[in-house]
Amino acid sequence: MYSTLIFDLSEVFISGLTGVEVTLAPRLDLPEREIFDAMFAPPTPDFFCGRMTEAAWLEQLIRNHRWVGVSAEELGGIMRRNFDRRVEGTESLVRKLAGRYELAMLSDHAREWIDYIRPRHSFFSLFSHQFFSFDLGHTKQERAAFSLTLERLGKSADECLFVDDLESNLRVARSVGIEGIQFKNAQQAAAALRDRGISVE
Repeated sequence: MYSTLIFDLSEVFISGLTGVEVTLAPRLDLPEREIFDAMFAPPTPDFFCGRMTEAAWLEQLIRNHRWVGVSAEELGGIMRRNFDRRVEGTESLVRKLAGRYELAMLSDHAREWIDYIRPRHSFFSLFSHQFFSFDLGHTKQERAAFSLTLERLGKSADECLFVDDLESNLRVARSVGIEGIQFKNAQQAAAALRDRGISVE
């Protein structure tokens, strides 16, 4: 019986970096996939884990990939505008779960980004626990991120269900005993939760 539902943030509640590559491709005259992959290549994990500042990361991203046509300031602004976009239906779904389940958020995000995002989105108030890679010191590609989350929640793995858009993150969660649902859209996630015995009415 699940008592705690753990949700990802980007691509579940809001757009994360996905979509930035569409805006950048014509400016940089590069393929979208190349830009997308570059945004997640090293040293991005260090940025997400709080080991470098946003300004330093943006400068290094541009320098490492020889991007011409966008400044660090402009690039940061494009990313922030993407964070303003919500995924339709997710907040409504989670509001139906609030009060009946303990809700936690677990996300790979930089401190500067969360400082920007949190005041702009009301759904943060639904979560009694919020865990981010910059605090944990680990991303969801590492078992430690999930082990630390369980420790801080005071829960066993079988009490928790994890909702994330990336199968790779779900695989890591399963390796520590946390079952999960791959998020595609709010309607599909609601059906998957029902299949797990969770009422979303």
